[in-house]
Amino acid sequence: MGDITHYVGGPSRKLSTATMLVPQGQVGNGGDFNWFGYQANSTSNGNATFDAVYGTWTVPSVPGNSHYPSFGWSDPSVAVWAGIGGGPTKSGDVVQAGTISTATSTPSYHFFTEDAGYPYNGPGGIYPNPQGPIVHGGNTVYVQVSWAGGYGNFFLENETTGAVQSVSDAYPYFQNVSAECVGEWPGIPGQANAYEAYLPRFSNDTVSGCSMSYDANSRDSAISQMNYVRSYLTNHANGSLMAEPYSMQSGGAFVLHWVRNN
Repeated sequence: MGDITHYVGGPSRKLSTATMLVPQGQVGNGGDFNWFGYQANSTSNGNATFDAVYGTWTVPSVPGNSHYPSFGWSDPSVAVWAGIGGGPTKSGDVVQAGTISTATSTPSYHFFTEDAGYPYNGPGGIYPNPQGPIVHGGNTVYVQVSWAGGYGNFFLENETTGAVQSVSDAYPYFQNVSAECVGEWPGIPGQANAYEAYLPRFSNDTVSGCSMSYDANSRDSAISQMNYVRSYLTNHANGSLMAEPYSMQSGGAFVLHWVRNN
C-alpha cells in the first residue's frame, strides 16, 4: 500500500486563468443514481488530461430531522463537490472536495475531502474526511482540487467568513480523465450498506462558477467552454426524477434543483 501523508498547508488559491475562448456545449445527458451536475471528459475534449478543478457555490440549506440526532454519513444528506477523475465510467479513482449538508435534529454542515479508490482518507482513515473551516447553510464557499506528484491537494475557503484551510494527501493511484462539479446524494436505497437515508429537500444551490486546468496546467477553461455531460439524479427503483442541474450558463454557472425525496 505504501506510506500515507496527510498534512495541513497544501495549495494556495488559484488567482487567475488563461481562458480558452472557443465555446463548446453539451455532448451528453442522462440519469444517474447519485450524481447530478456537469462533467467534462477527456474523450470529448481532445484527450485532455485534467490537473485541477475549482468551483464556487452556495452551501445548500436543509431542514432538521429529529430522527437523526447527530451527524453521520448514513444520514439524509446532499453533497456538492468538485473533483478530478471518476469519469466517464465513474471509476473509483476520483480526488474530490466539497460541502455536505445533513438533515440532523439541528442541520449540520461540513467541508470534506475524499480520495475515493484509495483506502485512506486522512487521520483515522475516515472516508470521506470531514475537515476544513466551519461552514453553514447559505454560506458561499470556494473549493479547489488538484493532483500532482502523487498528491491530492485541497484548498477550502468559506468566502462568507474568510476562513481557509489547505491540505494535501498522498494519493499515488489516479486517472485524470475527467473533471466535474456536481451534487451528490451520498446513498442509494437498497444498496448493501448503511447509506439509505432519503435526499432532503434542499434550497436551490447556485454554482456560480466551475472551471478546470488541464494538459499539464497549460490551459484553463470554465466548464461552459468545454464539451460537457449533464447528469440528473433518478431513483434507482422507479426512475423518478429527484434532483437536476438547470441549464449551463456562461462562466460555468448553474443551479442545482431539488425535485423530490424519492
